Amino acid sequence: MKEQDFLNQIEQSANDLPIPDSISPQNMKNMLEDYKHTKEPFNEEDSNSSNSSTSNTSHKQRYMKWGLTAACLTLCVIGGVYNTHLSRNGDSDTTSKPSADSTALFESDATASENTLTSPKSYSDYYKTIKKAYDAYYNSISSVVTDDFPVTESVASTDSASMINTESYASDTTKEMAVEDSTGTQSTNGYSKTNTQEENVDEGDIIKTDGTYIYRMSQHLDTTDYNTIYKLSITQTDNGNMDVLYNMELNDILSVANDDEISFQEFYLQNNTLFIVYTRSNYQKNVNRTQTYIAVCTLKDKSKPKLIRNLSQSGYYVSSRISDGYLYTISNFYDTSLEKETDYENYIPSIDGKIIECSDLYYPKDVILESTYVVTSLPLEDPTQFTDSKAFASSGADTYVSDSAIYLYCTQYNDVTQTKISRISYKKGALNVGNTATVAGYFYDSFALSEKDGYLRMVATIPANNIALLRDITLKDTASSNTTVTEDVNALYILDSHMNLVSKLTGIAPGEQIYSARFIGDMGYFVTYEHTDPLFSVDLSDPKDPKIVGKLKIPGFSNYLHPYDDTTLLGIGEETDPATQEFLGIKLSMFDISDPEHVTEKDKYIIENSEYSPALYDHKAIMINTTDNIFGFVYTTYNDKNYEYSYYFATYTYDSKKGFKETARYKLNDSNEYDNYDSVRGVYIGDYLYLSTNTQITSYALGTTDPIATVYTK
Repeated sequence: MKEQDFLNQIEQSANDLPIPDSISPQNMKNMLEDYKHTKEPFNEEDSNSSNSSTSNTSHKQRYMKWGLTAACLTLCVIGGVYNTHLSRNGDSDTTSKPSADSTALFESDATASENTLTSPKSYSDYYKTIKKAYDAYYNSISSVVTDDFPVTESVASTDSASMINTESYASDTTKEMAVEDSTGTQSTNGYSKTNTQEENVDEGDIIKTDGTYIYRMSQHLDTTDYNTIYKLSITQTDNGNMDVLYNMELNDILSVANDDEISFQEFYLQNNTLFIVYTRSNYQKNVNRTQTYIAVCTLKDKSKPKLIRNLSQSGYYVSSRISDGYLYTISNFYDTSLEKETDYENYIPSIDGKIIECSDLYYPKDVILESTYVVTSLPLEDPTQFTDSKAFASSGADTYVSDSAIYLYCTQYNDVTQTKISRISYKKGALNVGNTATVAGYFYDSFALSEKDGYLRMVATIPANNIALLRDITLKDTASSNTTVTEDVNALYILDSHMNLVSKLTGIAPGEQIYSARFIGDMGYFVTYEHTDPLFSVDLSDPKDPKIVGKLKIPGFSNYLHPYDDTTLLGIGEETDPATQEFLGIKLSMFDISDPEHVTEKDKYIIENSEYSPALYDHKAIMINTTDNIFGFVYTTYNDKNYEYSYYFATYTYDSKKGFKETARYKLNDSNEYDNYDSVRGVYIGDYLYLSTNTQITSYALGTTDPIATVYTK
């Protein structure tokens, strides 16, 4: 999607909300346009010089990042938050970089406060409280951006989990679904699984396999009415041969009304059960009702998936994970109408059609207008009713989930760029809304966070400037003197399970920004970039005293890091010219981390003529199994002679003596029919690779390019 399309979405998404003029959709677009020009790696004179050339890819990737920024801004503004937000890609203007006091310890580096969340005594109490917040918001709407509002951190009570009372289904229905726990990225030898951030925390995707069958959720545009059609296909495989057992529209499976707006998100496969997550919107009583649904389907007969249960929770889908035998689902409820106090469903989230209990509602004592997030837990062994649910006020827009807690975070702009993080712990389905902390800076993505032994480790970039381009940003240090930051700096924070600051490292890599991170046990690795790619090694064995122990500088940067074995770390990123920053292609790097103090780039491989890959920004687009020494992903190439783009899926192996090897390259569909190549997925089963697009699946013997069979799923 082009940048302008993303910018147009800001205006389309915000039309129904009374947004202050200073952050109106048009002004947002204007600010983004102005800000875009300050972020070009070269000024106009440089770009025309003989020694400064910007590739088409560099241009396109800058546009992509601004699309993501615009999308995140839209999400946060539409959420009705009291403070304006900045996306995780809130890069600063670094074209002119006087020296900065990079050793300053900022007052806003990490903070946490106590006893600021509470539960209402009654629904009437809740109504009066939030109505007061709404009235205060709209009365002061003209000064939302210019006034200085405090960042509110919160701690919730430790009420025990309560069961949601929903209708039980017959025991023989449950017996149809024998469910096994997720194993995350620890794939059984012989077939691939979804690439996940945490080893024991599974993530939803659009394709799954159990080693025999391939389950694929696809979408395409109906050219008759231009509606999106979602389909589910189940394909049986046998040494490269395939048989489509099931291929139906998801609306038909779930018996969804045609006048409802449906958006299917992703699904999970647990033995003989599918958990399909989707959103459904319609208008009732002049209020837009949006619900997140979890459709539970048994696969006892693969040719006839059977809908067992369809559970719901209020709000737009945010994210989900499977861990410790439960599916945890997060949604954002902001379809709020306060016209009538007794219309509870207009301002209180519902869980499976019932208003959530007062004891499971949380909001700040110093009430500000924020989105309400809903979290539920669903047992995999008996997915007929939720085990627990909570609803709480939060600014969170992105998620990181460890094996014991859910973290919601969103970057905000006050006088400095800050990220607010809320913690919800879980154990066997019981949810506890915990503390909230605020740290200076923004996270590049969820891989910037990692929890181990109750400690949350995070790396953030603190930008010199942000969307308010003409304002000087002054940060107060702990000595109460002022420091004006004129270039980006980076920081590492460690918080305990109560979200209190345990330790921090600030002033890291002045003038650079964090592009990727990976935490492996007691070590952390993160990449910053300006002209070269410093890979930092951080010893986190003592949470109270983290130490940067190594720093490796190489050209380009890694967007994604993946532990390959005990001594090596795979990087997938971009090679650039250190003098001109010209993009040279997608790069594979293998780092030797056997000695964290002296990390080396053992091998590298630049994909010829490569331009872009979804693997740079979506880890689930990468097929990888390090045990079987195989990985692969989609990328595009550009021919500057005939100005044509081509699309490929390639597979690779790595040998410590021979380096990287491209084992096969598959050119994707050349037909004129539109296909979203970002949604292409590769899975392997045994010695065979199966490439799946929105319209077909083609099989190959691994390492060969002659197709064995093709089946169509459109």
